[in-house]
Amino acid sequence: MRENVTYMRENVTIIGAGLGGLVLAGMLHRHGIKVSVYEAEASADARAQGGLLDLHEHSGQRALHDLGLHGTFLTLVRPGEDAKRVVDCQGTVLLDRPGDPATARPEVDRGELRRMLLDALPPELVKWGHKVVSIRPTAGSRHMVAFANGSTVETTLLVGADGAWSRVRPLITDVRPEYVGISFVELHLAPDDPQAHAAAAVIGSGTLMAAAPGQAILAHRNSDSSIHTYVAVTCPEAWATADPATVTARVAALFDEWAPPPSRVHQKRRRKAHRPADLCAAAVEYVEAIGGSDIDRRRGASHVTLRGRGGQSRHARWRGACTSVDRPS
Repeated sequence: MRENVTYMRENVTIIGAGLGGLVLAGMLHRHGIKVSVYEAEASADARAQGGLLDLHEHSGQRALHDLGLHGTFLTLVRPGEDAKRVVDCQGTVLLDRPGDPATARPEVDRGELRRMLLDALPPELVKWGHKVVSIRPTAGSRHMVAFANGSTVETTLLVGADGAWSRVRPLITDVRPEYVGISFVELHLAPDDPQAHAAAAVIGSGTLMAAAPGQAILAHRNSDSSIHTYVAVTCPEAWATADPATVTARVAALFDEWAPPPSRVHQKRRRKAHRPADLCAAAVEYVEAIGGSDIDRRRGASHVTLRGRGGQSRHARWRGACTSVDRPS
């Protein structure tokens, strides 16, 4: 007896509605090739899409030209956001480089870039809420993809654009991600948060990078004036996969020597103008106030490398924010 599932046959099926999957889908659609994109998340707004991204002329911008979207892209770029401020853990400014409004590699919010790519596609082309649970080969070099919602699709060409923990990659290689010791805890301050103004002053006009052995803070402002922060630490893999309250406490303890306790951060002005600790403390105080619910600690980018048979490394580090991928089920 045939199972009660939705069954479809397609020419091209893309798994993953990230930037890569959407660019490919847009190119195929533009040339009249039938394509569908399947995304595990429930909607385009299911989660934040990370921070800033700079697009190079020979790669990302070339693709946007081919899609007919370069003009729209230029309305989204953030002039001067390529500025870099590098400080040590005590706030000593090591580099304070202003942005270049005429740069050939302009910065753009990743979320706005993704929204632009989605808006260029027919809404029905992207299937939300479709998490892949299995893929098996069928006759004629086709593949059957089954989703957690009970539906299936058989496709002539299957494309994996689903990140480090891809369900498609194992069909062609035994290479698997491997944690290499660095995790990122992602923090977010809304533009109307009382701590946002002070954090913005620390960051400056572009990106702040504050580092010490085994730990770092990277932060910037999004186009809506919210503050996006990554706290990076060298730690065992299990360290950052604990419950949010435990992760929050661990982060606060690691950076305790960088600043006074969070409750005293803004009680008096410090002589040093650029205190990375103030930013970290503000972020930690915010997370503590909401019970850690905005910490995104899913296993993913942290830092992983890809290894194949015999443990030989086949790729360099796979970098990205913790929000990039989900831990495999």
